[in-house]
Amino acid sequence: QREADVARLICEGLSDKEIARKLSLSPHTVKDHLKKVYSKFRVHARAQLVSLNVQIVLSPTISISTYPNMYRAQALRLGWTTL
Repeated sequence: QREADVARLICEGLSDKEIARKLSLSPHTVKDHLKKVYSKFRVHARAQLVSLNVQIVLSPTISISTYPNMYRAQALRLGWTTL
């Protein structure tokens, strides 16, 4: 659940420190959760994660079902769906 919260707040534009305060976590813990999210989505940067979120959620031509299962399952878990 915390990974999903961190990913959602990253996509809302919050910094690691802001996320830590909002979720009552240490900034180090936020970074650990973020590393796990990056690994699951096979991205290496905050911008890539946000871009993937935008593609899944906002694109009128891309359905969550068009993404490979590994992305689809994680995106659905994070609440990133157009369905």
